[in-house]
Amino acid sequence: MLDEQCNQIPPGPQRIRGIAGSGKTRLLCQKAAWMHKEHPDWDIAYVFFTQALYDEIHENLKRTMAGLGISWNEKKLQILHAWGSWQREGLYRIICTKHRYKAKNINDTKYLYGEGLADLAKKLLTDLPITPLFDAILIDEGQDLVFLNPDLLYQNKQAIYWMAYSALRTPDAKKPELRRLIWAYDEYQNINSHAIPSGKAIFGEQKPFKNLLMGWYEGNIPKNIIMKRCYRTPGPILIAAHAICMGMFCPTGMIAGPTSKAEWENLGYEVKGSFQSGKDITLTRPSENSKNPITHYATYPLIAFEPATFEAEEFCILADKIHNLIFTERINPYKRILVLYLCERSRGER
Repeated sequence: MLDEQCNQIPPGPQRIRGIAGSGKTRLLCQKAAWMHKEHPDWDIAYVFFTQALYDEIHENLKRTMAGLGISWNEKKLQILHAWGSWQREGLYRIICTKHRYKAKNINDTKYLYGEGLADLAKKLLTDLPITPLFDAILIDEGQDLVFLNPDLLYQNKQAIYWMAYSALRTPDAKKPELRRLIWAYDEYQNINSHAIPSGKAIFGEQKPFKNLLMGWYEGNIPKNIIMKRCYRTPGPILIAAHAICMGMFCPTGMIAGPTSKAEWENLGYEVKGSFQSGKDITLTRPSENSKNPITHYATYPLIAFEPATFEAEEFCILADKIHNLIFTERINPYKRILVLYLCERSRGER
């Protein structure tokens, strides 16, 4: 699937959606590398929000271009943090610099992290029109740049996305609304944020934009790519995580989660039964959508439960498990072991 869609260059916006570990970053890197190969004169930006991803993306792009047999002109295909800093260029900072506009930082906004960038992007858009600088912008971690707070919207549009969109050249003068903004979006990154923003939510309600993500482009290029497979998390663990975190067996009903057959299928599940009050449904994850090899070849249980009567007993069980992982199974404790302590915030320091 990745290889088939990486060489499709859409003439306009394209959204890539799927759960974490479905290969969205890999697909974005392949698309960026293919564009660079086919159009070495294009100005392309690969944009992300988490600073720690820089080395991974750089290595991914480098490996992909080596496979394509091309050299990398880093002035034409740039890896950019969404914000930028004095140490490393970013999309916002480049746009400000090109327009001789003083780039602001976290001290210039009352908001933090991504919300702070959205606030400053809104101010930039309000202060001046943006001249197109890029031929294509690919955004990874797109869910981290979408906000519901109306104070962070620019004319009912997502400010960061509209800033990126405004910085793009249009490939067709007859259709100025078509610009190559491609973004990947994690579905159900947490149970409190699972709605996939529509084209209307991203670009506003004006007629050319609200249906911009519907249908296909010429050449059978989809405007939406849905990635149902998960390469990172073994199938049984993914199913258990969804079941527990969404509260599927809660006596009062599910806490959160998909409410239609289509939504579950988009997450890679097969659904039997109808979504009607009082009716049972059966969810299964087919093997073709669970690509982690442990799913099919593990000879040990992937999930285990250890009940404890007292908190002290719980800690002893946990300590024994960690000791066994480190000293018997030789698991790296700094990179391969994660402990989640689910408790009230007031007890968290313990």
